[in-house]
Amino acid sequence: DLAESRRLLQTGRYAQAAEAYEAIGSAAKAEDRATRVAAAVGRARALAATGEVAEALEALAAVAGDPKDAAPDALAHVAEIELQ
Repeated sequence: DLAESRRLLQTGRYAQAAEAYEAIGSAAKAEDRATRVAAAVGRARALAATGEVAEALEALAAVAGDPKDAAPDALAHVAEIELQ
């Protein structure tokens, strides 16, 4: 679940966190955008922490959506990663 994935991320277990977030995002229903975005943001944080910036940006782009209806959380993390 998201809480366990967050715990993995916060304790420096980035590879495990990335896998857990990916599983959550894959299992989330298409209409459950909030869960898909939260999973993508978490996965992107884990990937960025290990230097996999391009893959992190891909994860966010997949859920960011159309600029007119973009997921603000995903876009904010794109900017955060690009500014690092």
